[in-house]
Amino acid sequence: MMIRRWIKVFITLFIVLILLSSGLSACISFRFAEETPTFRWRTSTPTPDPALSKWQISQPQENKLLDIWGITENDVYAVGAEGTIVHYDGQKWQSLYSGTTEPLFGIWGTSADNIYAVGNRGTMLHYNGTAWSTINVNTEDPLFDIWGSGPSDIYVPVFGDDTMLHYDG
Repeated sequence: MMIRRWIKVFITLFIVLILLSSGLSACISFRFAEETPTFRWRTSTPTPDPALSKWQISQPQENKLLDIWGITENDVYAVGAEGTIVHYDGQKWQSLYSGTTEPLFGIWGTSADNIYAVGNRGTMLHYNGTAWSTINVNTEDPLFDIWGSGPSDIYVPVFGDDTMLHYDG
């Protein structure tokens, strides 16, 4: 008797799996008893969110971008693969010369003439409003992020040796 019950359960599950895999599962209902509610599974295509339609795709260059930071909506910087640094002025993106081919992972600043970028193999760059220059931080480990509370309080985690770089002005 017990074996017969398990065979029925197995056959029922097998049929349900076949129906699910064949695409006939747009709406499946199970009713267990009169008091038990009906459960339904439905497949549907989500309705586009009108708020998302304001997003526009912008490709300032061909390299992958990995981080973005901005002062205002018309003064935005992004960094990425192969030392890529791009600037958005509210109208268009423009590539800036970084002086490195190392991937840049993070960017942060306090003003238009005090911006830092960090990257692979201990790469740290500073922008003075005119040009990017290299800062020697005495590590070959990757620098993935940068943050500060102001121009004389900046933190950079060093990936390989579990330390933190701190600039205190």
